[in-house]
Amino acid sequence: MTQQSAPEIIYGALTLRDEINEISSRFEGIGAVFGSISLSLPRLSPSELGFIRVVSWLYVHYFESGKLGTEFLTELVGEYSNDMVEASKSHRSLIQRLRTYCQHNLDPSQSHSREIRSACETWFNKNCGTRVPRSDQHWETILRTIILDACAYLECLRDILRHIEADAEASQVLNQWQLRVSRFHAPHEFDELIAEVAADFGREGLDPVRLRKRHYDKWRKEFEIKTDDCDFHVEARKLIEHVLLSEQQDVLPITGKDIMEKLSIPPGPRIKEILLEARNLYSANPCTKEKLIEKLAEKYQ
Repeated sequence: MTQQSAPEIIYGALTLRDEINEISSRFEGIGAVFGSISLSLPRLSPSELGFIRVVSWLYVHYFESGKLGTEFLTELVGEYSNDMVEASKSHRSLIQRLRTYCQHNLDPSQSHSREIRSACETWFNKNCGTRVPRSDQHWETILRTIILDACAYLECLRDILRHIEADAEASQVLNQWQLRVSRFHAPHEFDELIAEVAADFGREGLDPVRLRKRHYDKWRKEFEIKTDDCDFHVEARKLIEHVLLSEQQDVLPITGKDIMEKLSIPPGPRIKEILLEARNLYSANPCTKEKLIEKLAEKYQ
């Protein structure tokens, strides 16, 4: 039998994705597992670039447009396909790591970066015989492997949906899924609120996306356990304000340089003494930079 080429395999993945959406869309209150994405089907030549494109394409499907549905179905793998439990989890994890490996700077001094590099290069070595792919043959081999792994994962999700579809006792599973869908709030909804709260706090320079990425998973889980009638705008604002207040408590709005300039105090041990007092004043009553300098001036001038 002739071995399928990478383009043939990725079209198979596309077919599986569409079949998954067709099945899930028939379940009341669920909708398509994968939403629309702006990335077109990746071109696979040359193989190195094709590999990077495919990793991005899969990442968007698993962790952005299809995040809610793929997470939920992956949690069910053990109930319907025991032999795919480890493979499905490791595939998702690998795509996440490969995306970071291919598109972000890894700092070798950071343990998290070292762990990502080690995991990806171990996978490279296992599948193309080297930890550092260089030749087109290396990249062609791992490109084909990652698409085949994706197809196996998507087949697993498709089969779970077929089991649910045929199971007269699956109402409990569908109820749980419907509940998650009803309580799900997309990342951009938090971004808009973060910008609003930051402006109210006088922190217009804050990056909403960066803050959301650090806290989104925790915030999302908070809404999964809330009642259906909770006000998203009010409850999300509470979570965001809590984070900003907690982080702001650790950072004074002034520096030693401000003290030297505004209070005309020369460098020396006294600067540390005044900064410690500034910490006490700010902890007791958070205020603006100007107000804090004013309080210090009353005491030290």
